[in-house]
Amino acid sequence: RLRNIGAWVDCTKQCANPTRVSQLVELTEDARIRLIDEATGPPIDRRHSAVFREVEGLLCPSACSKLCKYVERRAVSLSNDDACDFRLELSIAELTDLLSKDSTAAILAHLDVTCNANIFRFVLRRTTPVPGEEKHCIPFHRDHAPLTVNIALNADSEYSGGQLVVVTPKFSVAPMRPAGHAVVMNSAVVHGVTALRTGVRYSLVAFHETPWDDGPDHGFPFTTAMAGA
Repeated sequence: RLRNIGAWVDCTKQCANPTRVSQLVELTEDARIRLIDEATGPPIDRRHSAVFREVEGLLCPSACSKLCKYVERRAVSLSNDDACDFRLELSIAELTDLLSKDSTAAILAHLDVTCNANIFRFVLRRTTPVPGEEKHCIPFHRDHAPLTVNIALNADSEYSGGQLVVVTPKFSVAPMRPAGHAVVMNSAVVHGVTALRTGVRYSLVAFHETPWDDGPDHGFPFTTAMAGA
C-alpha cells in the first residue's frame, strides 16, 4: 500500500533542488496525487497554498543535547518500559527555563505571532522502535494546527527509519536532518514518517493553534505527560 511509506522511502536520490539538505523521493505524479487525496486531516482549504520550508540550525547542538537528556529522564520516570512514543508537553516558560529566551524566541519567530488568539504548544517527543516484526509508520496526513515547527533534536544518522517525507503535487522530499534542523509547514502540507527500525529519535514540535480548533489536542493527540506534573 502506498500509505505504508516505509516500503518505498529508501528509493531516494540526492537532491539538487529545492534545498541542499534534502533528498527527492522517487514517486510518479499519479502516486503523489493519490497520496495527497488519501491523506487524513482537516478539509483542504484551497484558498491557502502550502507552506513548507527548512531551517538549518534553529537550535544549537548544546540546546538539542539538553532537551534530549531532559525528555529521556522524564520518560524513565513517567512512562512504562514499553512506551515507544513518549510525549511531554512544555509551557513557553518551561521551555525557556530549559534553554534561553533567545532560543525560544527563535522558534516563535517561525510561528505566526500576529494573531491575538494564538495558542502555542511545545511537545518533546522520544520515539523508540516498536518491538516485534511489525513496525509502525505515521501515515500521510495534514496537521490540524495552522502552523507547525518540527525540530530534530538528534541527527537522523543516529537511528534508522523514522524519516519525515513531504509530498506535494510537484515533488516529494525527505529532509536530511542533523540535530537542530527544523521543518516549518502549515495545515496544507501532506507528510508522513517511516517506521523507526533502530535507535532513538528525539524531536521538539511547536504548534500554533487557534481556539476554534476541535480541542487543544486535536492536532497532536495523546500527550503522555505535562512537564509540571
